[in-house]
Amino acid sequence: MTNKLKMGKLYILSGLSASGKSIFLENTLSYLKNNMVISPDKIRLFLQGGPQYQNENFDLHISGNFDNFVWGIVRTSIRAKMSQGLTCFLDATNLTDKDRNESVKIAKEYNREYEILIFDEKVEDCIHRNRNRVNKIPEKVIIRQNENFERTSRFPHRFVKADMCFKLVPEVIDESIDLDIIGDTHGLYKETVTFLKTLGYDTDTLEHKEGRKLLFLGDFIDRGPDSIDMLRLVKKAISAGHYAIIGNHEQKLIKNYKKSKNNEEVRSGFANMKTLSDFLKLKEKEQDSLMSMLKSLPFYYTYMNKGQKYLFVHANILLTDIDKLNLSDCIYGSEYFLKDNIKNTDEMFEKMNESREYKLIRGHIPNGLDNAEERFLKCETSVLSLEFGQAFEGYLACYRFGFNKIEKFKCNFNYDLYKKSNKLYNSLNNLVTKKLAVKNSKDGLTIYKYSKKVFFDNLWNEDSTLLKARGIVLGIDGKIVQHPFDKVFNYSENGAGLNISNEEEIIYVEKLNGFLGNIGLNPYNKKLLVSTTGSLDSQFVNYIKDFIDSKTQGKLLKFFSKNKVTLSFEVIHPEDPHIIKYEEKDYGLHLIGVRGLGENDKTYTEEKIDLIAKELGFKRPNWGKLKFGELKDIVRSSKIEGYMVRKNNKDQDYILKFKTPHYLSVKFLGRMGESKIKFMFANKEKFKMSIDEEFYPIVDQIIFAFTLEEFLSMNNEEKISYIQKISTVE
Repeated sequence: MTNKLKMGKLYILSGLSASGKSIFLENTLSYLKNNMVISPDKIRLFLQGGPQYQNENFDLHISGNFDNFVWGIVRTSIRAKMSQGLTCFLDATNLTDKDRNESVKIAKEYNREYEILIFDEKVEDCIHRNRNRVNKIPEKVIIRQNENFERTSRFPHRFVKADMCFKLVPEVIDESIDLDIIGDTHGLYKETVTFLKTLGYDTDTLEHKEGRKLLFLGDFIDRGPDSIDMLRLVKKAISAGHYAIIGNHEQKLIKNYKKSKNNEEVRSGFANMKTLSDFLKLKEKEQDSLMSMLKSLPFYYTYMNKGQKYLFVHANILLTDIDKLNLSDCIYGSEYFLKDNIKNTDEMFEKMNESREYKLIRGHIPNGLDNAEERFLKCETSVLSLEFGQAFEGYLACYRFGFNKIEKFKCNFNYDLYKKSNKLYNSLNNLVTKKLAVKNSKDGLTIYKYSKKVFFDNLWNEDSTLLKARGIVLGIDGKIVQHPFDKVFNYSENGAGLNISNEEEIIYVEKLNGFLGNIGLNPYNKKLLVSTTGSLDSQFVNYIKDFIDSKTQGKLLKFFSKNKVTLSFEVIHPEDPHIIKYEEKDYGLHLIGVRGLGENDKTYTEEKIDLIAKELGFKRPNWGKLKFGELKDIVRSSKIEGYMVRKNNKDQDYILKFKTPHYLSVKFLGRMGESKIKFMFANKEKFKMSIDEEFYPIVDQIIFAFTLEEFLSMNNEEKISYIQKISTVE
């Protein structure tokens, strides 16, 4: 009886020196398969360039200085093979589970199978065999090995002998099964389910009345809108006895998921980022289950049908040498070195596999051969692609063994149009490209803030999206995660409020002199998301967190579990001094806005914000209703920072904000020593770039009205009086 060893596994040979490991490898592996063996002895011999052991006293003569190098090469070699799903035999004594564990950990890291092959030979037999070897080792070494040898293992293992006959077998589907081969589905769950129904499958159980089985050729995610449902479908199919192999899009998800969990920056295309975003929103238990399924997928299958061998992979490979098939080739294909002539890979496959031992059925890219489908069905060619542009209004496709037929299903989905539909994501990143905004990313989230240039050159009319780029946070998929206020202009700035009658009733809200902070829910880790207008992790973020104790956190998490909104606050913190002086009782988070996560969602009305503040225990600024002219009168003499103004309508739309003359004069002059005044008069435009935009009109008026000498000659009271005068609303 021939014993079988599965290809793609790590086999850790374990036994005393001279227990027959080398004989076993010679019997099991042909010369062409010697690349499967990793031997520390041979690596050590290569590095030393001379005899490894045996002096005249039969003592070991190996430089211990090489051990770290040798085993570093061994571990790197195992890691390389496991990363590519290649068969690997570690030819070393590996006497204990502690010795074996280092290699086992590498196999686990890449989700590869592993097995300990234990040569359970008597020490006397090993000593006898050693005496007949060319390169003998001292008998006392073998005796010492035997004292430490663990002749069993907690890891999967079997007992072998040198003279056993073994055969390496690939991933194979039994030839008694009638297969339906499904090409790339790319997140088109609804279309795939309908297609399977037309093929005779029960869409609930996935059973076929004739006992047929499915094989998915990879790339069942990305591009389409329902990648998570496709993952669930494939997992359900495998559980029901069907088959699937991994594609490059699944591999990309595995890598990006790992990066995300390790808090590393994730960069990828829109399609995979959306899938990752949806994946991270799943409950952790389902994440683990689906990820485990993905990691366990093989990257090829072989199959025999009517005497003909078939090879199923995802991409356009060139060779069908099963011993050397590796993950990268099978999922990414040959376009990496044939970028200018991808379609010719199928012609090359035909020429390089003239014996046609294996016919190839794959997905990934369309077939490069003329009349490929018809010729394949007539056995005139040996390669068939089942990629027909399904995500670009093309077709899902299935090759049916037994019928020798290709079935197709028309799809109406167009990924290009779908990708363009996220206008906000595209617009914000376009602003970054044009240097009108900056972005910062952390843990899969990206925050956007308009640049100083927009204020300086008054570029607000360049793109309406600029009004939203003041702390808005997008998730991995480009959807809004944190949605603070849009930009509101100061009175008269860009015409703000000039068309409002003094008799019109408006809603005013007192503006506190702190900084804007936002709190929402991180959709990926279900923890609180805290941000400012431009940061996810600054000191000001920490200031906000200072006011969130365990009780407040519990209330917020409960609130966000039922409400997909962003809470915006004016934050008054003792370590963040401002012009307006506050008492200790004023420190904390003052709720000033609540807004949904839809692009067109408006900030809640003041009445609704009051109710939420009461529910969560937050402070609120004073607000009320007045005629617009009455508010102007109050602004002139007010000692606070200013007021937000909202329309007295159903949505209470924001109109403008007032900054009081007192606030502007004190803040402006508080930062203006003689050197800065000279800088202002010497280079007005450059000086503006160093100050807040609210002071631009003041700078313009001062430069227009005074010379440097005149302004310097004024005392502080005169300067304050002038600034208050030019800042007073009419």
